[in-house]
Amino acid sequence: MKKKIILGVIILLILVCGIYTTRNFIILTKIQNNATEYKDIDNCHVKIVTSQNDGTIITANYYTKDNNKVVFLERKNGESVSKMSIYDNETTHHTFNEGDGRKTVNLNAGFIEVQVVYGSTTESFVEKVFLSVITKIKTVNENGKKYYSLRNFKSHNNLYTENQEMLIDSETGLIYKVIDNQATISREYEFNNVDDKVFVEPNISEYEIIK
Repeated sequence: MKKKIILGVIILLILVCGIYTTRNFIILTKIQNNATEYKDIDNCHVKIVTSQNDGTIITANYYTKDNNKVVFLERKNGESVSKMSIYDNETTHHTFNEGDGRKTVNLNAGFIEVQVVYGSTTESFVEKVFLSVITKIKTVNENGKKYYSLRNFKSHNNLYTENQEMLIDSETGLIYKVIDNQATISREYEFNNVDDKVFVEPNISEYEIIK
């Protein structure tokens, strides 16, 4: 009798684990399928705001359209404000800096790439099964929208930090917010509405050239 009870408990645990894993696998698959729609869009604006625990706020606005890309960065900490804008038009990669009373420019200094679909997907079936086992997923509502809350999501595409919570838009599969011990990172998206004016570089003559 005792052996039957133990066996029954084991079977029940296996069933519960199977249901839990299957549910998570379905949700992760839905997230990936929805996000894939935005993966190759070449006309978009992504706004990323990082609010650190020390009061520092870093705002990044990334625009891409056709063969043009630009990132505007602003860092605020109390009264201190610094700005950086990085332009990429395939032939030049200029970085403009403003802060501490100086305006400088680095010519052809490289570019910061911002991924629209980031962290919430994986191309590996085996990894998706593994993530389905270890990830804690629940549904939450914020500002009248439905999101999936992912904890312990240790995908190789995600820069995981301890106690991290990732909120994923249930309709688009895109990251809405990431919360960890150091900061809260929120993301906003706009598609097929980028104005060409954002790619016009400042007048280089107004900046000190850094070589």
